[in-house]
Amino acid sequence: MMKIGIITINDNRNFGNRLQNYAVQRIMSNYGDVYNIASPFTSSTQKIKYLLWKYSFGFFEKIFKNRSFCNVYFWKFNEHMQYDQRDVGKIIEDYDLFVYGSDQIWNPNYGASKEFILPKTPVEKNMTLSASFGVSSIPDDFVDSYAKGFEMFKYLSVREDAGAEIIDKLSGRVATVLVDPTLCVDKSQWEKIEIKPQNNIEKDYIFIYFLGELSEEKKKEIQEFADSRNAIIIDILRDKSWKNVGPAEFIYLIHHASCVISDSFHASVFSIIFHTDFVVYARQGEQKGMESRIETLLKKFNLESQMVNSIKEFTGNIDYSIVDDVIRAEQDKVQKYIEASIK
Repeated sequence: MMKIGIITINDNRNFGNRLQNYAVQRIMSNYGDVYNIASPFTSSTQKIKYLLWKYSFGFFEKIFKNRSFCNVYFWKFNEHMQYDQRDVGKIIEDYDLFVYGSDQIWNPNYGASKEFILPKTPVEKNMTLSASFGVSSIPDDFVDSYAKGFEMFKYLSVREDAGAEIIDKLSGRVATVLVDPTLCVDKSQWEKIEIKPQNNIEKDYIFIYFLGELSEEKKKEIQEFADSRNAIIIDILRDKSWKNVGPAEFIYLIHHASCVISDSFHASVFSIIFHTDFVVYARQGEQKGMESRIETLLKKFNLESQMVNSIKEFTGNIDYSIVDDVIRAEQDKVQKYIEASIK
């Protein structure tokens, strides 16, 4: 059996990161035995904390009611995946294929790691799967490194059109544009791993998830929108009563919302997967200008009208039968790309 290693960002505070990492492992498991080349914990202290939490059967959360247990819910989600914690330089001979991505492994604003730009693994074993830049252009001081790095991959695929343009401009190579891996995992599988949060949800709710700034003006109009639908608002980033939510709870909240309002790529992706009404705002604040991924996503599904400046533009008229046809076609495209890469 082929042994496959995934090399990507492992962020136990980011919902999208964990969910796409799970999706890559799920997809590649059709072709071999798959391991994340990383640790589910960044320290032994984290592991001890998690084990104490896990085997207390809820005791710790009852005692420390005012503490956030968000991290342990992420660590719990990591149990869905296999890990190889050895240094990548020591395991090259053990693996037949290395898959880089997905996520923003090439985002220069995150100080893109050398192991992603200039991999230690041999060219003939390297491929990317829906890798992302998260930006539309590369700063001049990164150009040479990126140009050399692209030659270190036998097969290249990216998650957004802007990424394919960057690769073409810097190396002359053609990268395949694929959907985010989370869209290649069937809705039924996501339903199996979603978990209802501990908080009581007694009525319809609007799920809002803004990684950028949320102005008072937007808060007011969203509240008015919720009132008009006799719904409550759930905001897991700003409401401290929602401090114990991990990736499994995150997708549950999107699945069962009456509407999702967000500036997040993966909140949009899971709204599409679960057929949940949604709208997307352009991101504001320090992380603004990162819409290239969302623009590609919405264009792919002919959902450009879901990008709004105001919730007053919301219509809710999405033909999900057409969306599902596109998902199936994109899943087939991903499968063909992988099969060509591993021949």
